[in-house]
Amino acid sequence: RDMGAFERERMKTLVLDVPDERIWTSPDGIPMSAHKRVEITGNTSVTLELKRLAARLRVNVGIAPAMSGRITVNNVQLISVPATVGWFGQQPPQCYIDYPAEEVSSMNLPRTYYVAENLAGTVPEITRPQERSAHAAPDNATCIRITGVCDGRTAHYYVFPGENTTSDFNVQRNRDYMLNITLYGANPEDARVATYEMTFTPDCGEAYAGGTFSTVLNLSLIHISEPTRLRR
Repeated sequence: RDMGAFERERMKTLVLDVPDERIWTSPDGIPMSAHKRVEITGNTSVTLELKRLAARLRVNVGIAPAMSGRITVNNVQLISVPATVGWFGQQPPQCYIDYPAEEVSSMNLPRTYYVAENLAGTVPEITRPQERSAHAAPDNATCIRITGVCDGRTAHYYVFPGENTTSDFNVQRNRDYMLNITLYGANPEDARVATYEMTFTPDCGEAYAGGTFSTVLNLSLIHISEPTRLRR
């Protein structure tokens, strides 16, 4: 549709609201845009290459054969997803959303997500994939969180898409990212994995309705960060 006349600076401020993933899977197709600087000195034709405002994340989750029977995956969730994206400029997202967690029993893995561009940035200090954690990632970097149980402990696995597997956390528009994820356990030296375990020590006395009951809570945490939004 014709959006009318806009000055160049106004065009740079136009944003698309993305309240949920359905905007990318609409029968109307994925919104696209293009801009190009040209010099016109007379009659001429201009060719523009449209680019999708979204990136595609193709995610496949598996369990290492050595961990078969020791890891159970409960759900997979995409979090810190931009809820706005610039049509022509690279405006920072105005807010973020989490896609609903999907139970693995009802999921048809591999899963394909569509997400708005999220130029979260780079962290040059990260030199190994094992350091690519929720604590080290830039604020609001898009992340795949896999929740399950490993050897009886609740485990969260954090996987960040980007232009490499170490320092880059940028998810660029019109790009296709393939993430083949294999879960190898809950190594405490791997910062991408967060685990916790709670145990209750019962009181030696009697407990009865309407009375009080005391107990000792033992909580063990490894690499636990804020549970939903990845902000420091």
